[in-house]
Amino acid sequence: MDLRPFLYSNDFSKDMALENGDTIIIPFRQYFILVSGAVKAPGRYPYVPDRRVEYYINLAGGRDDLLNNGRGITAFDMNNKSLPLSEYIPPESMISVPTNTLLARFNQFGPIVTSILSIVSATLSILAITGVF
Repeated sequence: MDLRPFLYSNDFSKDMALENGDTIIIPFRQYFILVSGAVKAPGRYPYVPDRRVEYYINLAGGRDDLLNNGRGITAFDMNNKSLPLSEYIPPESMISVPTNTLLARFNQFGPIVTSILSIVSATLSILAITGVF
């Protein structure tokens, strides 16, 4: 039985009598969009009908240009099915903006490389001062 006419309109023309022991399941959808990744304010945003991916990315503060170069953005519906970016986004969708710039990748490994170079430099300095070299 489709409960949408009973829940969202005043059309009771297809009224059905309930009997003892019947179970009613009321469909529930959360009307939000999840935006994650390289945006300025990732999070859940209210669903607005007839909007595309860019609208929700802008709601999240826009892409962080230091972390994302404008490519690789993906959208999935609530069943984890890929959505075209040019079409309207349905409720409960997820939009992912990946971290894919050179600067972001360098920032992942920069501290490790810097630490290793500092240790090597300190070791060489100590060896030079003590006369090993």
